[in-house]
Amino acid sequence: MGNTPHLADEAVLLNQNLHVTCVDCHNPHSSNRVATFSAAPGIRPSQSMVKGISATDGKTVVSVAVNQYENCLRCHGTSNR
Repeated sequence: MGNTPHLADEAVLLNQNLHVTCVDCHNPHSSNRVATFSAAPGIRPSQSMVKGISATDGKTVVSVAVNQYENCLRCHGTSNR
């Protein structure tokens, strides 16, 4: 899964994109080290300042994600996989 590189200009919704790298879930320029987890469904500090996908339709970009699932929906939104 890690053999397709992350591209800086790729879409927020990673529909059927089979690569998984750190920057798919984490913003390396603004993430924070995790000592404790935020209460659900809040975004984890290590994933702060990432764009996400709305749970309303599974394809609308949310900038920035405030709920953990909005980050997860980047790969698991409208994907057929």
